[in-house]
Amino acid sequence: MDQPVPEPQERAVNSGVIISGGTVNGPVAAGPGARAVQVSDAGPGDAAARIEQLLAELETQARTLMPAQADDVADDVGRLRTEVGHRKPDADGIRLILGRLAKAVAGTATMLADVEAIRELIAQLVH
Repeated sequence: MDQPVPEPQERAVNSGVIISGGTVNGPVAAGPGARAVQVSDAGPGDAAARIEQLLAELETQARTLMPAQADDVADDVGRLRTEVGHRKPDADGIRLILGRLAKAVAGTATMLADVEAIRELIAQLVH
């Protein structure tokens, strides 16, 4: 006897990540629009180029924020770009700028991941 094939049901999408025990090495991302970034040790030229790429992404993504917040992010991106370009960048000034950027984009996972990647790359350049 042929049995009817059940209709496919709507599937629940689990966009969370649960890690129970063990160690995770490397980036992990979950949810719509999530993006994981891993920064490896790069030479100074590679790090500077990647920082510039991430700063450009932040500027573009900042346009999706509220106008005043977008302006604040754009201002800090400009300040960071200038400071990183100095022969002897001010590590304390960079930390302050990165802190403001992280706070400004805290509600946007993709932008926060970019700020964190920038922080890691700058750590390679500024000791």
